[in-house]
Amino acid sequence: MMVTLVLCLSVARTSRADEANVCASAYVRAQHDRNAGKLLSAREALKVCAREDCPSFIVADCTTWLPQVIAALPTIVVAPLDRDGHDLPGSTVTIDGAVTDATSGLEVTLDPGEHLIGAQWRGARGEQRVVLRTGEKARRIELRVDPESTSSTK
Repeated sequence: MMVTLVLCLSVARTSRADEANVCASAYVRAQHDRNAGKLLSAREALKVCAREDCPSFIVADCTTWLPQVIAALPTIVVAPLDRDGHDLPGSTVTIDGAVTDATSGLEVTLDPGEHLIGAQWRGARGEQRVVLRTGEKARRIELRVDPESTSSTK
């Protein structure tokens, strides 16, 4: 019975030590990513180190920084349009080459910096390079897509 108790205490200490390491690692990564402009990654790390099971000084910093990072994250709303300015439901939208659900009309959160936004509809494609600024919210990106033209960009 004594061996079981010692083993349980040892496992509990190891678990707390592992959790402290996770918190500390997230704390360091959040600061690094925030300073490097990788705000999406910083936000995720801050969510980890803001948990109440992390050391109190880490929680205090992370809970202070998290809303600041969220406020700094730029968002866009992508609007694929035909040549007459009508919405193109069912179009495919890409951000930096990855297909995304940006046709929902909801904001998409991205890191600050340059991004390539594209839309495809009935074989035609429109693209636009944009530079998103820190704190910019709900920036409307209109992409003109004309299936009668081989190349359509606004």
